[in-house]
Amino acid sequence: LQVDKGLESEASYLVNSLKNDFDITIGQSEVQKPGANAIVLRMGKLDFSDSPEAYSLSVGSNVILIKGNTVAGVFYGIQSLRALIPVE
Repeated sequence: LQVDKGLESEASYLVNSLKNDFDITIGQSEVQKPGANAIVLRMGKLDFSDSPEAYSLSVGSNVILIKGNTVAGVFYGIQSLRALIPVE
């Protein structure tokens, strides 16, 4: 897990949720450059919306990127990612 500064609480929430709900364990670091097999949480202005809750969720073969206009947007992106993971 690679995380922009200011998103530590959301990262902690994601790590705990993945462990408790799906038995998936991931480590955490500050974002430098997205690497292979990473979940990246970023905060920054999105081109398509000014809404504070807006986010984008991109799932590639090696990187999952959640980017939000604000902390709230990143949190909602995390919720969407969690909803995509099969329970079984």
